[in-house]
Amino acid sequence: LACDVISLHVPKVVGGEHPTDKLINAENLAMLREDQILISACRGDVIDNHALLALKVAGHGVKLVLDVWQGEPDVLDALIPFTEIATAHIAGYSLEGKARGSEMLYQALCQQLAITPKYQLANFLPSASIPVIDINQAFDQILLNQLVKMVYDVRRDDAIFRQQLSVQGFDALRKNYPVRREFSAVTVNLSSTTYSDVPHRLGFNKN
Repeated sequence: LACDVISLHVPKVVGGEHPTDKLINAENLAMLREDQILISACRGDVIDNHALLALKVAGHGVKLVLDVWQGEPDVLDALIPFTEIATAHIAGYSLEGKARGSEMLYQALCQQLAITPKYQLANFLPSASIPVIDINQAFDQILLNQLVKMVYDVRRDDAIFRQQLSVQGFDALRKNYPVRREFSAVTVNLSSTTYSDVPHRLGFNKN
């Protein structure tokens, strides 16, 4: 819990040797520093949302990025205004994520039937609307920000969640989620003067 950024990506486990249900509770929330960022993109019940709300109401400065919510689809509405980014459990809802699930089923079926797979993930995916980006200038934080938002601007999903949750409901927001591509759908070509491999380390393709 001492990290500047805490990002949760665990399954929900109730009981046993390593339970994750309410893994982040009032006791360890009290250990967080004011300047930390807490991200949850796994299962809503991993964080005690009522304890988290109490912490924020008390004025704690920890920044929250929540894609999952305790008790989904019933969201603790009072917690939403205290988040920096709030979304409707859509972290894995990219086109690549869905196709990857289909590919896993296909590979498992081929293995079960003892046949050689003929297709790979790329066979299931169309080209991105902007498939290639050439960068011929010094790479800095501003350019990185523009590059990321060109593929996916999370502020859009955050705004829809805040405005439409009470109108459409949590499940409808997920069911009607629009097509979203991952960084891997875009090839980023860097000039020899760019001196950065950050885009490729983030998952953008390279030739």
